[in-house]
Amino acid sequence: MFNFTPHYCKGRLPIAFVFSAPGNNEIICGRPVAGNTGENLDEALVLLSVLAPNIFSSPHRYEYRITNAFPELRAKNIGNGRTEATKSEILTDSNIQRIRFDVEGCRLVVLCGRKANYLSSIFVGNNVFIVQAVHVGNKGLNGKFELSSDWNKSTSGERRHERTRLWAIQLLQDINLLSDAPSLL
Repeated sequence: MFNFTPHYCKGRLPIAFVFSAPGNNEIICGRPVAGNTGENLDEALVLLSVLAPNIFSSPHRYEYRITNAFPELRAKNIGNGRTEATKSEILTDSNIQRIRFDVEGCRLVVLCGRKANYLSSIFVGNNVFIVQAVHVGNKGLNGKFELSSDWNKSTSGERRHERTRLWAIQLLQDINLLSDAPSLL
């Protein structure tokens, strides 16, 4: 069984997903990427493990390394006043050192969302493949993947499923654009 904190799971596979910061759901569950974001990631991983099993060998999120761009809990109801860290908080030397340690040994790092994407430059020259993706939470998916009017008759769950599918396909396309993508296999 894996040891968890609200901001980190070591997993067993050499692929890391970096999100923003732990919030209410992570506090309650004591694990990273809880709630809808975790459900969406699980759904995407099921598809990714079918479409690219050489890269995504498991459909289970906690088999992968999961961390956050900022480790401190952020939730308005615990007195932070905000749910996200600032860019300057994310880019402190100590936080960058922590992120490097958190993803050490991973060959692919998927930066999920704008806050995680602030970290892209710290991996340059470290022999790690970086992919910048939209956050897989409902807000990120809804903002990135606009569906045709044909989907208006669908349930919100069906639309969420389709956006998650599109996220997974986009992630694979971005991985395939990497100049040395075959070495990931």
